This record gives sequence, C-alpha cells and structure tokens, in this order.
Amino acid sequence: METTEGIIVNADDGIKVGDTTLDRVKKLVYLGSTINESWDPTAEIKSRIEQARTAFVKMRNVLCSHDLSIDLTVRITSCYIFFVLLYGVEAWTLTEAILKR
Repeated sequence: METTEGIIVNADDGIKVGDTTLDRVKKLVYLGSTINESWDPTAEIKSRIEQARTAFVKMRNVLCSHDLSIDLTVRITSCYIFFVLLYGVEAWTLTEAILKR
C-alpha cells in the first residue's frame, strides 16, 4: 500500500483502503498510459509521440537501410513504430486542436 496512488475525478473525498488513505496524485501511469485528473489526453499524446520518435531513432539504421525492400520497411514501421504511437488511442478523447497536430 505504500506505493499505491489514486486519481479522483469529480470528487473531494479521498480513497480509503482499510485504515489507509491513498495518496492523491494529479497524474499517474497505468498500464503504460498517462492518466490525469481532467482526462485530458494531451500529455499522453505528447508522451506517445516522443516514445515513437525514440523507437524510430533506435530502429533508424534498419529502417533507412537500402538492403530492405520498401514493403518490409513499411511493415516494420507499422508493427513497431505505429504500435508504440497508437497504444491506448481508443481511450483518447480527441479535440479539433489535437487532431490538427
């Protein structure tokens, strides 16, 4: 229980488990996704873009190799880079401003 945290949305009461009140945080990482009190996906999207960029940099030598066919490069990108970028996308609430990015 010492490392357990909780986010409370639309309530002022804390979360109690037995006699212990959980620490209230403004954001946390759950199953690899960043969640915040306002359910604003902007931070998560920025994090995903950065993680996809990092994944690309790690794979740059392979993806930019002239020894691979275009088809194989596209398949590797789809499986590796896009997966990192789009993980959890079904839970995002997308606004016009986010879609323009």
